[in-house]
Amino acid sequence: MKRIFSKEFYKASIKEFTNVKSIVLMSIFVALMTVIGGVLSLNPFKIANRTVSLIFIFWPLIGILFGPISGLSIAILVDVLQFFIFPTGYPFYLGYTLAEMLVVFISGLFFYKSNVTILKLIIFEFILDIGVHVGIESFFMNDIMAWHLGEAFNTYVIGGFTKNIIMWPIETVILVLILSALLPVFKQLKLIDENISKNVVFFNKKLKKDEKDDQTNDEQ
Repeated sequence: MKRIFSKEFYKASIKEFTNVKSIVLMSIFVALMTVIGGVLSLNPFKIANRTVSLIFIFWPLIGILFGPISGLSIAILVDVLQFFIFPTGYPFYLGYTLAEMLVVFISGLFFYKSNVTILKLIIFEFILDIGVHVGIESFFMNDIMAWHLGEAFNTYVIGGFTKNIIMWPIETVILVLILSALLPVFKQLKLIDENISKNVVFFNKKLKKDEKDDQTNDEQ
């Protein structure tokens, strides 16, 4: 937890812009998220009259690889590109861009330079599904639709809560499986810190570097 209050933590995330591997991966993420999100928005699969998106898979990956600062560029580019390449008829709304930036920032705080745990994924998905999708985005949709007496807000909260409470455990399990497969690859390609565990565990364990620092402090 101390790492998120450190200047070095955010400087490391900013430095991802100078890493060739990171820049290439960012470009790939933007392309994949734009196409997948855009195609699904035009051909939506719905639960409780709310669209189910596969973009949730990418948010923790962005946090792990790029951190809370560099990852913001992905959120901005994807939102803008989707709007122009795959228009759905809704006007461009800055609030949704800010919501996706918020998700990326939180993902970076949870997963950048840190071990990935099931507990973190559960909490992160709850924040994403209930806090952002149900809470914040319902206010935005209410503003866009300009319905009176809160009808839009109530409709989207009820439908959104039903859909997201169903998807919350499903998405968490999917992320655990995907990250369990990808973390060893990230380690092998040296895309993440060498001290980070290649396994997804339930509770957080101290990084090897932190354990060494603690031992040094004890000896002193």
